Amino acid sequence: MMQYRKVYWTVALFTFFIGLTASATWLVLKRSKLPAAHPKIAATNQPNSLCEFLSNPKGELVSEEVQVRGILVGFHEVTLYDPSCDGSANAVVTNLTSSARNKLISSVERLSGSAFQRGNFWVMVILRGRFEPLERKGIGDPAKGLATTSLRVSNHYSLVVLDIENVDYVSPNISWPE
Repeated sequence: MMQYRKVYWTVALFTFFIGLTASATWLVLKRSKLPAAHPKIAATNQPNSLCEFLSNPKGELVSEEVQVRGILVGFHEVTLYDPSCDGSANAVVTNLTSSARNKLISSVERLSGSAFQRGNFWVMVILRGRFEPLERKGIGDPAKGLATTSLRVSNHYSLVVLDIENVDYVSPNISWPE
């Protein structure tokens, strides 16, 4: 009887460890099969700048979930902006989900008055979302009213914001787009 219990527990433990090893191997392989990041955008734990996404001319990142940092500016129509972009665009029109908008508003309220400039949000953010092609069916220019000499809005993409991961003050060294 005692010999039977030893064999039983040995087989049970052996089976448990085989299952644990198989599960861990499956998870590692599953993660490695996730779509690779665009080669120009480094796979790091740091969010990528908006400039890296806007400089992607072929649109390989469209509909892929990404983490991006930039300055949110606007109120009813919110734009993600990065003044350091060298290309033809340095901003993208955003579409916030209702949960992301609520999170943005509560985060801005905690920052108090300095998170607003000229009646608009003016905050440094880290967002999770996906770039989508702009739908041009009868809407005209999506950046109308937003374009200034220093705010060049992309006419190819919009950013669907799924989550606001961080909201902070904009550095005083960065001036309002003129």
